[in-house]
Amino acid sequence: MKVSNIISSLALIFLGGFLMYLKWMNLLVFYIRPDYDLFTTAMGFVLLLSGVWTLLFSHDNRSNHHANEVKMFTTAAAFIFVIAGILTPRQSLSSNTAFRRGPNQNMQIGALDSNPSTLVSPLLQKVESTNYTIADWIKLLQIDPEPSNYEGRAVTVDGFIQPKENGYFLVARFVLSCCIVDASPIGIYVNQKLDDLQADEWVRVSGKFIVQEVDGKRVLAIDPDSIIKIPEPLNPYFY
Repeated sequence: MKVSNIISSLALIFLGGFLMYLKWMNLLVFYIRPDYDLFTTAMGFVLLLSGVWTLLFSHDNRSNHHANEVKMFTTAAAFIFVIAGILTPRQSLSSNTAFRRGPNQNMQIGALDSNPSTLVSPLLQKVESTNYTIADWIKLLQIDPEPSNYEGRAVTVDGFIQPKENGYFLVARFVLSCCIVDASPIGIYVNQKLDDLQADEWVRVSGKFIVQEVDGKRVLAIDPDSIIKIPEPLNPYFY
């Protein structure tokens, strides 16, 4: 069996084993949404099985220089991917990523001269508002974007700190459609300076909503009663 075939088989074994390792250690959540756990684990098993099969039973000794070069290149890429994955600490996306991907991530900006509507979501009339997550509030604001309709509502949300240029910050999270490649940040403005808080620290912010002017726009902001530092959750993303 050619050396290139052996290396390719080992690359499949390493890659498949790495995917199954991530599943075993409950680390897939840092890369993909839970819906795809089964598919990813199955693919890892298939890659692992394919590598073992070709290593044990493939005996193709035909010589093809170009094919061997391609095989060696893809094998090297696979090894680099696996080694990088093993050595890189598993951590959630950061505030820098949120800044690059979502300049208007609060999705709830209204014009200064807009006329407040009298519509209030029926969901807010039936559910205790402190149970809403950042994602729940953003969904409501996409339905009814008028900030004043939420003014005075009690709010408690968990998220990481995303600093703003003016010294204030957003309490933010990421939403995944498929995996971290398509992760989109969402966040709610907090009416307080950073002070001793640091970017990417996880906090629980409790208070009431107010309407505030930020960069010439009316936005919904949290006027905090308390900001408590918390550990990063095991599953840091919304889906």
